[in-house]
Amino acid sequence: MKFSRIIGKIDDKLVSKAEDKLSQVFLELGTRYNNEHVGTGLGGDPLIFGLMYPIDHICTLNMPTAATDGRRYFWNPKFVIKTSRTGLRIICSHEAWHAIYMHPQRRGSRIPKLWNIAVDYIVNSTCMEDLKARKQNPHDLFTKEVGRYMPLKAYAALLKDPFHPPKGFEDLHPGFDQDPHINLPRPNEDRELTPKEQKELERREKAVKFYYADPDLEEEMKRPEKIYDMLYNLLPKCPKCGSVGIYKFPKTGQKNKGGNKSDKNKGDENNSGDGDEQGDDSKCPGCGGGNCPECGGGFDIFGFGGTLDDHMDTEESEEKLAQRISDAMEAAKKMAGHVPAALEDELGKLTAPKVTWQDIIRTRLIKARAGNGRNDWTRFRTRPMFAGLLVPKRRNYFAHFGCLLDTSGSMSKDDMAFGLSQLCALDERAEGTIVPADAQIYWDKAVKIKKADQEEIMKVKVYGRGGTKFADFFDDYEKNLGHCDFLIVITDGFLLDSDFSEMKNPGKDVIWLITSGSAFNPPFGRAFDLRG
Repeated sequence: MKFSRIIGKIDDKLVSKAEDKLSQVFLELGTRYNNEHVGTGLGGDPLIFGLMYPIDHICTLNMPTAATDGRRYFWNPKFVIKTSRTGLRIICSHEAWHAIYMHPQRRGSRIPKLWNIAVDYIVNSTCMEDLKARKQNPHDLFTKEVGRYMPLKAYAALLKDPFHPPKGFEDLHPGFDQDPHINLPRPNEDRELTPKEQKELERREKAVKFYYADPDLEEEMKRPEKIYDMLYNLLPKCPKCGSVGIYKFPKTGQKNKGGNKSDKNKGDENNSGDGDEQGDDSKCPGCGGGNCPECGGGFDIFGFGGTLDDHMDTEESEEKLAQRISDAMEAAKKMAGHVPAALEDELGKLTAPKVTWQDIIRTRLIKARAGNGRNDWTRFRTRPMFAGLLVPKRRNYFAHFGCLLDTSGSMSKDDMAFGLSQLCALDERAEGTIVPADAQIYWDKAVKIKKADQEEIMKVKVYGRGGTKFADFFDDYEKNLGHCDFLIVITDGFLLDSDFSEMKNPGKDVIWLITSGSAFNPPFGRAFDLRG
């Protein structure tokens, strides 16, 4: 195997050694599943080979381990050389399963680091299941060849109380060794690291205390969206500024030796080394970042663990990736390879035709305009009346809607703009009112639009940026907005349970447009993942 591209200046001998070692691994993967007479003795894996080998492989020192964007694979040659062949087998499987499950495409606008943790539990669990199928001990082999890992239940306990780590992880000390504000280049960025960046990269490699894996992952947790939502609900949320994941130190005199990390809220992943770029919305929305009197001075819970690879935004379409996966599965079957039964079900779910919210809204518009019929018998056409004919006038019915726009601190500007842009799916005979809301409903800031086009929607202004409480909207919308044929809620779906319990079904069609990609279950109506 030869690297298709080399980023930066890398010693030729280093590149050659990495190529030789990866070639040995791919040679083993390309054999039959039960061929235990070559390499590590684990047997081949034609499915992983078929998905990885034909794709471009790039050599770079811009990251500590490996990475994929769904279309290419990136390797740090130093990491390849120092890792055992068995360890590289696990890494190859890890990388391939990210692509197979289309994890880069499914992230949406979720918190990048938390999504990376969720998908790592999925792929590492799949790798461990494969080791079990090969009659190996997944705990011993993973720990020996990759490193210590933390099961999902233990990690959930850590999120609940990071000041009392679970058994076996007593060496974790909150607030220490936190990442400084140094942005490393993305793996595909064609430049050399500065000395400062190189030092930070090496520090991050040494700072990893554990990986995210679970050999006994429960069946209901075998989708990353389920794990993400479960973990997200355990993170602290500031009621004042809406930031997520900031832990306040107990009042015992303990100080954060890693510096003030209070700006590490939802979306702030500049320091994670994951290559996910975020803008100014990562700061405390209500207080300008780092100065919130409620949650300021906290620390980053994500500074403990490490992912086996850098997670990048995808550059491959779902259709092309699905075709590649399907081709690899067929090739694996021909080579007597092992294709997990669950994989075909999962691939079917990810590539099946989906009913979009636009499909639903068109149905609602037609239903609203139909009224009691197309003809209005309360009014007659004037011209036929001269001949003594009573001909009803044609209805020209406009559909009226009410729209709640989530402007709480957890909604980024991009989320709000993206959600509002979806209203352009409504045609010119749909008019309505858009109401901003966070912990209160800003009826006095509502904007009425005569038609759902870009010019009208741009009149909407953002107010609030605090907490979240929407129950009053469903109680009072008719009093403030008048008759509505249907209601639309644009939100990231991160609502409080207490808010859910107070919401009353308005007896209207309610369409929830979810901007975060979260697996949101509405109390009534129907939810659509805009990022899915």
